[in-house]
Amino acid sequence: MDERTKKILQFFERIGDKITNIIFKPPTEKQNAAGTSFWNKKITRINTLTTLMAVRWAKYADIQLNATMLAESIKAGKLFKFRPVSKTFRPQASKILKDQTVLDMLSAIDGGKKDIKRYFRRTQQLNITEAKINESLRRGLVEGTPKATRDQLQKQLEKKLVNGKILTSSGRSYDPKAYAEMVSRTRLKEAQSEAVIQTVQNHPDGDLVQVSSHNTDDDICLLYEGRIFSISGTSKEYPKLTEKPPFHPNCLHSLTPAIITKPGGKRQQSINAEIEKNTKRSDKALDKLLKKPANTEKQKANKAFIESEKKRIARETNI
Repeated sequence: MDERTKKILQFFERIGDKITNIIFKPPTEKQNAAGTSFWNKKITRINTLTTLMAVRWAKYADIQLNATMLAESIKAGKLFKFRPVSKTFRPQASKILKDQTVLDMLSAIDGGKKDIKRYFRRTQQLNITEAKINESLRRGLVEGTPKATRDQLQKQLEKKLVNGKILTSSGRSYDPKAYAEMVSRTRLKEAQSEAVIQTVQNHPDGDLVQVSSHNTDDDICLLYEGRIFSISGTSKEYPKLTEKPPFHPNCLHSLTPAIITKPGGKRQQSINAEIEKNTKRSDKALDKLLKKPANTEKQKANKAFIESEKKRIARETNI
């Protein structure tokens, strides 16, 4: 992990600790007497800290993604024996990634702030009426449920916040450092893949890329691990690249240029032999996974995608 990423993760960890402390630090008698105004000040302080998180994250994303794309572009270019310059990758690709990275964090921060406000309301620390509590919970949570259920929700919410999980994304809760680390790793992988693809496309002989291999057991990754893909889809031997790393959050896979100077030569034969070895292992693992029943709609959709993609890759591979 580079120093810039280490610093942003340390910063998020400190801010998370501060927010958790603000939430759970017991009020003094004077503060209790202040009533609503005191708890509103708490929320204001939390909003200030989360805004600071968002600003620092945007700056980090802007610098880190550009640096990553340039570094990966240079590394890929060396394999082709040419040195790309910064214009090798399209500026809009970096901007799109940056925007997505910032939006990820803003969404999680916003979800966390709503949970914190809900916690304050449920404990009635804002001295609002039960009717207003229900109004705040009507938006998709516990409206109309028995008080016992609401109390159970309160306990779950408090446990989450005590553990420092103050960010919420896609229904899951994270502490700031863990979430920043996950988003950073995922988005930087996207930047790496994009830089490699663009560098390969900029070379007159470039079209093929290879997915790294580390004996994964993830069902999606098993489809692509160790294989060579054609970016343009014009290769007669290798399937079209339709998905690229990261294949899921915290995915470890990456792309590298696949350079075959002599079609049918020893290097290609060696590469193809390795692909066949990976394919046998992957197919065996995938067949085992596909035999498991799919109970939820998400599992069914995932299973259907894997089956369809497995057939496509086999159909387009001719080695």
